[in-house]
Amino acid sequence: MGDRTSNITEALYHISKTPCSIIRVSSLYETEPVGHVEQADFINAVIEIRSDLTADKLLHSLLRIESVMGRVRRQVWEPRIIDLDILSIQATVIFSTYLKVPHPQLAHRRFVLVPFQEIAADYWVAGFDKNVRQLLKETTDKSRVKLYKVIEVK
Repeated sequence: MGDRTSNITEALYHISKTPCSIIRVSSLYETEPVGHVEQADFINAVIEIRSDLTADKLLHSLLRIESVMGRVRRQVWEPRIIDLDILSIQATVIFSTYLKVPHPQLAHRRFVLVPFQEIAADYWVAGFDKNVRQLLKETTDKSRVKLYKVIEVK
């Protein structure tokens, strides 16, 4: 919702103020909604970070950023200002009631795989036992993912 590009830029700013170093940022991609399709197109990107935070603390930090930016969770797949997800953490697999890593829908979402491939095509995704390039090649998701804008992180 709102100025989608500015929302991503603001989220990157907030992430940079946490104990995380932003290593790489994909281009921005305009994508059609998945799930609740009666809403505007999304802008998606994938970033690589380095952090000493535990997965739980990283999740808490991302949820706090969403809240600071004005996100209120009411229902699944609703329009939102920002949505920050943990896609994968090196060779880690986590399956708890509130955190699943790698993201369980990762292999079924072109809007994630296309920008992920841009920055880390050969990244091995634990739990799927494939790299990002293979996951994108094999996904059955045919949703539209279009390059929107190349951004520079300062």
